[in-house]
Amino acid sequence: MFENPEKRYYAYYGIALTSYLLGQSEDAEGYVNEAKAVQVDPYTQSEIERLMEYDVKLLQAEQQWLSKQANDFSKKYLTQSNPGL
Repeated sequence: MFENPEKRYYAYYGIALTSYLLGQSEDAEGYVNEAKAVQVDPYTQSEIERLMEYDVKLLQAEQQWLSKQANDFSKKYLTQSNPGL
């Protein structure tokens, strides 16, 4: 089966976000590390993280009760929110 690293990278971040929202921050960090271990070029990495930022903003708009946790995830794990990383 052909493996698409871009989809895998995105999927790991999605699982990390879900884990973080469920209060499983250790699992979330593990999935972020799994994503970072996937070999994708820097442009693709940036675009996927930008897409994750969009997902977080959409989640915040539709599930306002998760807004703070989703924002915390962005600040902690997404380089778009942390330009110094």
